[in-house]
Amino acid sequence: MAKVKYVVKEYIPSENQPGAHSFYAEARPDNVISNSEIAKKVENRGISRASEIKMILEEASKVILEELSENNRVQLDTGEGVLVSIYPKV
Repeated sequence: MAKVKYVVKEYIPSENQPGAHSFYAEARPDNVISNSEIAKKVENRGISRASEIKMILEEASKVILEELSENNRVQLDTGEGVLVSIYPKV
């Protein structure tokens, strides 16, 4: 199920538009999955505790940033092929 976040929008009608000045909520999909959420999903597969997995993800992220700062490309592999390649920012 998709997560949704809401943002407040303001409606200011022009001379040719009907209605009065107002505010309304606009739904926006929130497709960001945090380390904590990934850790919970991995824990549900019976691999390890979520707290340990989260710590590993955080440390892996730090290592990836270090490697990128040394101008190395990082490839994350699923065991069945490369999931993503991360390149240094130019």
